[in-house]
Order: sequence, then structure tokens, then C-alpha cells
Amino acid sequence: MTFKELQLIVDQISYKPKYFLDARLALEYDAVEIRLSYPALNVENPSENIILRSKDIILGEALKHLEEEDLLKQVYCLFRTAELHELDEWFKFNGKRLKEPHKEN
Repeated sequence: MTFKELQLIVDQISYKPKYFLDARLALEYDAVEIRLSYPALNVENPSENIILRSKDIILGEALKHLEEEDLLKQVYCLFRTAELHELDEWFKFNGKRLKEPHKEN
């Protein structure tokens, strides 16, 4: 797949209102970045709206062999990871998070 083909597919993907998805060439490391930005409430100050960002990287060599179905799965996982992160931020029992979304492995 070429970058232009990938971009055409990414441009056709939609999700919730105000969720923005794009792709850019990351020439500094011979890759493509698929970038997601979306609105959220600040978990530390819920009256504050913020924009969160997430991305996935496809290395240049992998892009050459990427099929549409695999790209769609990869983008789906990008959205899913963002949603699960928000769930981990906000889901609490007795005021405490059950999972820490920023925990280092």
C-alpha cells in the first residue's frame, strides 16, 4: 500500500463527533503515523475540557505489504485503546480507580 492509498482509507473512517483521525508521513523514521485526537473531560478537573491524542506507527517496510483489512483493524485498535484508557481513568469503586491507566510496565 502507498501512503496515498492509506490516506484515502483513513479519510473514509468515521467515529464519534469531534474525533479526528489523520495520517502523516514521519520521514524522520521512515514511517507513517496515524493520529487520533478527541475531546475529553480532565479527570483531575472534570469542568475542564481537554483534547487527547493518540497515535499508531506503521514502519515504511510494513506499509508496502499492508492490506486494507489490516489497516482497518489497526485503526479500530487505536480507537479501542483510547476508549479503554478513558474507562480506566474514570471507572472507580469507592472513589478509587480499579486500574491505573498510566502504570508503567
